[in-house]
Amino acid sequence: MNWLETGINLAPHHKQGFIAPNPVLLAGGTIGNGEALSRGLNTAALGGVVIGPVMRRSRAGSNAPRAAHVNGGLVLETGLQNRGISSLLKRFAPQWGQLGCPVIVQIADSRPADVQAVVNRLNEALFAGIVVNGMELLLPPRMDADAVRQLVSAARRDAELPLW
Repeated sequence: MNWLETGINLAPHHKQGFIAPNPVLLAGGTIGNGEALSRGLNTAALGGVVIGPVMRRSRAGSNAPRAAHVNGGLVLETGLQNRGISSLLKRFAPQWGQLGCPVIVQIADSRPADVQAVVNRLNEALFAGIVVNGMELLLPPRMDADAVRQLVSAARRDAELPLW
């Protein structure tokens, strides 16, 4: 048996579902766009990896310092630094199939039209044979319910992939 037969379906109501071999997912930003893997990390043993964040257009992110030590942990504020969807798909996406686990792309735009544009580019990549298994919509802090509804509706409108 393989993990597609024994895994966990994280999107049971989606037309294609999302089978993860186990519940351990690397969070968005942990491995960047796939290029920041630690040597020796066996991604095939993971339930999946979250790539991103990604936006319609590139973004420089926050100025330094971005991290601060606090008692019991670390506070990190990246400012959503990313290369934009076009660069992501051209430079990094072709290698995602080598990760050996499901790939989820984290979408970080806050305007419905931009979210929809990123979703459409991911649909195109999927149909072109790029390994993409799901999408995660990153909601901005303190967004009101109506704005959330508009953002989620824009993401779902054309999404071929499961969306969280």
